[in-house]
Amino acid sequence: MVGILADAHAAGVVADPDDPAPGQALAAGLADVRAQLDAAVPDRLLVRGVLAFTSVFGIVSFEVFGQFGPDGLGDAEELFERHLASLADQLGLPPIRP
Repeated sequence: MVGILADAHAAGVVADPDDPAPGQALAAGLADVRAQLDAAVPDRLLVRGVLAFTSVFGIVSFEVFGQFGPDGLGDAEELFERHLASLADQLGLPPIRP
């Protein structure tokens, strides 16, 4: 996720969101992530990336452990695609058209 954001930010596809700046402790943690992954992603965009990653982890866990019920809300694949599209929008990534 961080690599995608770093590439998109470097290409000018996504901008640093106008969210509140992270607090000192969170900013230090984000700096560690940036250093470990050698990624030039602004703090506020990196926060959104972490939130998107954990959201994907959550929806996959819900599907794997049957939390959407026996019929997957009718169409688990459509739900997942909509979830990814929503996250991409939150990150400022352009929609992918088939």
